[in-house]
Amino acid sequence: MKWTPSRDKVGTAIVNFNLRHRLWIAGGCLSAYLIVLFLVMWNTSEPPRLGLSVAWDTTTSEWRVTRVSPISPASELPIQPGDSVIGVDGTGLTTGEPSEALAIEQSSRVEIQPAAGTEPFVADAATRAPNRVSFAIISASAVLLGLIAFLYGRGTAPFALALVCYAGAIEIIVSVAGYWQWRPALVLHGIFLPLALSSVAYLSLVFPVNRRVFVGGRSVSPSVVPISSLPVSALFVATTAVNSNVYFQLQPIFYAYYGACLAIAATAFLYSWWKSRAGRERVQLRIVMLGSVIAVAPFLTLSLIPRLVLGRDIVSPEVTLHALILLPASFAYAILRYQIMDLRLYIRRGVVYSTLVALITGAYALLLFAATLFAKDQTGASSVVAVAIMSAVFALGGDRLRHAVQRQIDRLFDRRSYDYRQQLLEFSQRMNGILDPDELADSTVQLISQTMGATHVRLYLYDPAMRSYHLWTWVGIEPDPEDQTLGPHHSVVEAVQEAEGPVQNLDVDPADEALIVPLINKGQAVALLTLGPKRVDLPYTSEDQALLSTVANQLAIATENAQLYGRMRDLYLSGIRTLAATVDAKDSYTRGHSERVAAYARAIAVELGLPQLEVETIELAGLLHDIGKIGVPDLVLQKPGRLDPDERALIMEHAALGAKILADNLALMPLVPLVRHHHEWYDGSGYPDGLSGDDIPLGAAIIAVADTYDTMTTDRPYRKAPGREPARAEILRCSGTQFNPRVVAAFLRTLDRGDWPEHPQQNVSPVVLPNRDPMAGRITAVDARAMHIVYKVAQMIGGVTDLSAFITDVTDLLRREIGVGHLELYLVDPETGDLLGQTPGPGAVTGVRVPAGQGLVGWVARYQTPARVADTHNDVRTMSMATSPMRSALAVPLAIDGRTIGVISLESRRVGVFTENDEALLTIIAQQLAQVIEVAQLHDQVKRSAMLDSLTGVANHRTLYERLEEALNAAKANDEPLAVIMIDVDGLKATNDTHGHITGDAALRAIAATLRHECRRQDTVARCGGDEFAIILPGMDQAEAVRFGDRLIEAIASGTFEANGRTLPLPSISLGAAAYPADGDRPVELITVADQRMYRHKAARPTVPRSWSLYAS
Repeated sequence: MKWTPSRDKVGTAIVNFNLRHRLWIAGGCLSAYLIVLFLVMWNTSEPPRLGLSVAWDTTTSEWRVTRVSPISPASELPIQPGDSVIGVDGTGLTTGEPSEALAIEQSSRVEIQPAAGTEPFVADAATRAPNRVSFAIISASAVLLGLIAFLYGRGTAPFALALVCYAGAIEIIVSVAGYWQWRPALVLHGIFLPLALSSVAYLSLVFPVNRRVFVGGRSVSPSVVPISSLPVSALFVATTAVNSNVYFQLQPIFYAYYGACLAIAATAFLYSWWKSRAGRERVQLRIVMLGSVIAVAPFLTLSLIPRLVLGRDIVSPEVTLHALILLPASFAYAILRYQIMDLRLYIRRGVVYSTLVALITGAYALLLFAATLFAKDQTGASSVVAVAIMSAVFALGGDRLRHAVQRQIDRLFDRRSYDYRQQLLEFSQRMNGILDPDELADSTVQLISQTMGATHVRLYLYDPAMRSYHLWTWVGIEPDPEDQTLGPHHSVVEAVQEAEGPVQNLDVDPADEALIVPLINKGQAVALLTLGPKRVDLPYTSEDQALLSTVANQLAIATENAQLYGRMRDLYLSGIRTLAATVDAKDSYTRGHSERVAAYARAIAVELGLPQLEVETIELAGLLHDIGKIGVPDLVLQKPGRLDPDERALIMEHAALGAKILADNLALMPLVPLVRHHHEWYDGSGYPDGLSGDDIPLGAAIIAVADTYDTMTTDRPYRKAPGREPARAEILRCSGTQFNPRVVAAFLRTLDRGDWPEHPQQNVSPVVLPNRDPMAGRITAVDARAMHIVYKVAQMIGGVTDLSAFITDVTDLLRREIGVGHLELYLVDPETGDLLGQTPGPGAVTGVRVPAGQGLVGWVARYQTPARVADTHNDVRTMSMATSPMRSALAVPLAIDGRTIGVISLESRRVGVFTENDEALLTIIAQQLAQVIEVAQLHDQVKRSAMLDSLTGVANHRTLYERLEEALNAAKANDEPLAVIMIDVDGLKATNDTHGHITGDAALRAIAATLRHECRRQDTVARCGGDEFAIILPGMDQAEAVRFGDRLIEAIASGTFEANGRTLPLPSISLGAAAYPADGDRPVELITVADQRMYRHKAARPTVPRSWSLYAS
């Protein structure tokens, strides 16, 4: 026979019931137990009978014992069938009448003459019958433990323990009734004694881990053991009901079965102890062993052994047997200590609570007595009136004291490692200060690990394409390969989907997930945060979960913002590359030059070990180092021969001109010195400022080397490329004169090591533009005009932080530069696909909505194709303009990555105004403008997402403090009042538990909408996290804030919301107010005061559900 870990199918099927099913089962079992308990206590109220059956022996004229009941006081005495009954309660028996037989069978005290001829003795049932009250207490305690294990336990072991406790509890109580010869008790005893003992064996096979027994090579499920009790129970009931003498003959079989169950249990526990060298299993077994010793020791040492040795008890078994309840209790603690709570923690907290309650009660009584005497003495009021007045005063103060004490005790025991608000603020500051998604994830996971003390923290990112979560970052225990991707059917994912919120798994190994928190953004789970169990062996409290849920939502928003920022930065760089490409396009021989210089400069900067930000700045400067050549005539740039002095002077101006162009844009300011000085020489003979040595910015010196290398390794109009080796030799020769020696050394190391970027092209052929064969390789007037406008648009990149202002500037620019017709700009509404007019100014279309696909602009947006209409009255796409004075139109799409984001439209009152060149010009402009506008839209989205709570759409925690700081500064400057109201949603947890988290989220959204509706335009509504909101009320004093709060309470009380097709009332709210300057002049002071008052109102709400004015100041 051997033992291996397994999964018990029967136990697993039962423990997989949800809480509702468990409650039904537990309720049924408890009801059955209470019925049995009542019947037992009812039928044992009279003195017990001995349990004898007798018959009259005519030969000896004596009453002979014919039967001894299996469970009876007589069964514990040396009474055998054939013994004579010679007296009942001191009265002799001589007549043989049936009345004497009845008296014997119903008596509790008879005199027995053994058949063996030994001395007669008195059999007294009162000395043998157990104390039914003591056994009822033990039985009820066992049932209570079983119910706790069944309802709150997870796994097969709690179910097995519940079975042991329930069967043992009924066996204990019916065995008592058996001594009173209650017939149903014998039947129940026959059922539950085998079940209780077999359940102990079953428990030993599934605790501390499930084990499968292999007998003769065949697998046996542990659930077979309790099932095996059924035939034994049937045989037991049949023999006791038909013939008790048969029962005594079969008793060895029953005892053998009981012994086998106990042997299996002992063997299994010893095997588990031997296999569990360390860890949780060993700890659980230690607890069970210690509990078993403590449970059995009192009975053994104080009752059984003294009775065997001394012939009497030191302490009655009725007392010492109570300790046996510690046996299942030790199992319950060992199994559930990781599943319910750390009992030691709550025992300590209970002791502290009790002590403080006693102290507060005593102090309250003493102060009430003294204050009553004082009030009576000073006012002459009666004792009743004085007591009533002072009781009300102390009730208000005592309630506040009680809440303060409770919060401090909770903080002492449940929040020892962090302060909720401070930690939330730290998380917010950490996330708001990082824009790189990977750095954000790493930093947040590290902070969560430090705060929670988890064995591991893992962050998974959702991949919509694969419908799975992929491991993003982690700290602590390294995840297994199979845990790197969580598919849609993974247990973790299914648990989160079913719970619709955080999921806590109890009694898990350090490498497993003890807490799973979804990261929700815009109603969708975008990531999962999983934590291992705490290192201090405590579960995650409700406050832990609330903090992590709030942090998870903030992290979801911050992650999206960081990703949007990354995309915006990519588009921004794309715009810069496009701008650089307009310069390279002026000369087909230099096409790609800026990209290569940027790549070479980056390689040198990395080799020098420069910081990442500086490397990126140098790379961008490399892209734009020749931007000033926009102002150099094409004839000069493309001249095949040597430049004359005047032409060379024009070329030398490009560095200063480029710096001037970039200086107009704040976003590009760090690039200005690098672009201006990339032609300075190390010996001071360069241009434009003649800088030398270390006065030349290091980035400019790096670009100088990169620029020279690319120039010497690509063809030019006036020569062929010298090649790589000559370029290397020339740069080395000029080290210390033209180039910075430190930069040259880094360049040579990178080049010689083979880390130099691949050369994109050695010989660049002139690019042939489609449909312009005669002008191939040259820049036309349309191209030049388009480049000029693109350049102007590029200068506006710094203005993308304000979308509306940027749109205004762009449309004004296009109107001025194009100068033909009436220009309009439309952007696509991402929700409906309609086109929304954006063009401001007189006669503009701002706010006009064009349905998707309708009209000329709708057609252009749908098909992403430019359209030029000579006469709007003769084109089906412009028939809606038949009554318009506009007779010709031109529209081009603003498209990026295959998506239409808008349309530029030109209209004129004259027929046939727009030419092919106009269409080409507007198309070139639209290509660049689309990228810049999307950057502006993304920037606007990032700004709004960073300021708003993703669930409710009101301001978030960070914005609250920023707005409050601004409002306080304005109030101080204008000498005006200001009020802050803190709001807590009552019973939101109950709503979540009853109706689900989706309903709770709907309630929060509805409450936020109600608060916004009641507020003025200048007020700010913010969600602080969880179920708390705040409102900033500029210009309101304390009294006005109280009246405003009354309005809020009434609005919420009469409000409803829709969830899952039902209309539900809004949860009530508790309020607290603080005002400037009376309650403080800093944001944290006003928030803290308002928060304290809000908790006072919340505590008093059961008695004063509406009024809050007493708690507002």
